[in-house]
Amino acid sequence: MKVSLRSRGAVTVHELAQRHGGGGHQHAAGLVLDGPLEDAARALIEFLSTPSSEAVLRTRGMERAR
Repeated sequence: MKVSLRSRGAVTVHELAQRHGGGGHQHAAGLVLDGPLEDAARALIEFLSTPSSEAVLRTRGMERAR
């Protein structure tokens, strides 16, 4: 599954892409996940729900809602 990530500045998407073997720029990045769409979506949602995603969600003083 090819995933393209874009941000208008609230999230640094390149960090998320790098953690899954992808890359890109701070606000535009991409990655490839193995498996069906449901598994890819589940993996990304799971990652964003963990404390390890905190670095991905830090920008402009914003923090993930707890």
